[in-house]
Amino acid sequence: MDEPSGSEWQWFGRAVRDALLRPRQFASEQAQEHYGLAGIIVALGAGFLFSASIDSLLVASRGLSPLGFAGRTIADAALVGVRVAILASVAAFTIQLISRFDRRGGGVSLDRAFTAIAFGLVPLAVAPALALALVVLPELLPLVGFLAVLLALRLAVGLALNLGRVLRP
Repeated sequence: MDEPSGSEWQWFGRAVRDALLRPRQFASEQAQEHYGLAGIIVALGAGFLFSASIDSLLVASRGLSPLGFAGRTIADAALVGVRVAILASVAAFTIQLISRFDRRGGGVSLDRAFTAIAFGLVPLAVAPALALALVVLPELLPLVGFLAVLLALRLAVGLALNLGRVLRP
């Protein structure tokens, strides 16, 4: 995030873009920034988008229009987003507690651990694109399945890079 600063939303957009497209760079720079509320927004958004895409796929797979279930999908997705943020918080708290007992000393702050986890979840925001491709062209199932596996791997790599950087003394 070496670009000149602009508004808070521009900064937030650059942070999400870097977490998604440049995970190594984001992981190396996350210790220099204070993300605070941005991490919560990312965790809520990633959980929301992932849940909405899965729910829409399930409805479409039964031959129904996802638009007919939009209200319920949005409500369920919002609740899943909250669950993802809570899960990220619990995981960050666990990492903080474990790091206190590390022999190298120091420990990890709760904010840094939460940021590492929340921004590691950014690839979940790509799931709606895969769901849309599958709804529009169901014959793309093998390709979308392959891309979903790549997305899961990218999620694991992002989490590993971010947590590795935070846990490194």
